[in-house]
Amino acid sequence: MTEHVVALLGDGKLAFLAGGVDEYLHRIRAARDAPAPGGPAAPAPRSSAAQERSARKDLQRLERQLERLSDREAELTAQLAANAADYEKLTTLGADLKATQAEKADLEDRWLTVAAELEQ
Repeated sequence: MTEHVVALLGDGKLAFLAGGVDEYLHRIRAARDAPAPGGPAAPAPRSSAAQERSARKDLQRLERQLERLSDREAELTAQLAANAADYEKLTTLGADLKATQAEKADLEDRWLTVAAELEQ
C-alpha cells in the first residue's frame, strides 16, 4: 500500500497520519460518535448486509488494483534507473510513472472512502 497517509480533515486542514489508515478510520469514528454542537448525537444509520458485502467487494477490488499499480510503479522506477542515459526514454517513463502515481493516489482515496463507509 502506502508508506505515508495524509488526509484532509473535516475542519479543512491537511494532516499527516502517522498511524496510517487505522488512524484515519479512528478519527472518522471519533468524529461520527462525537455529540453534535447543541444536541445529542444521532445514531449513525446502519448499512444493510447487501451494502456491506458490496463495500467489502469494492475494497478487495481496489486493493488488487492498488497492488498492480504498486508493481507497475516499481517496474517503471527500475526502468528509469536502467535508462538513465536515454533522455527520450526517461521523459516517456517519467510521464508513465507520474500517471501511475496519480491513478494510485486516486484509488487510495477511493479505498479510504469505501473503508470509512464500511465502518459506519
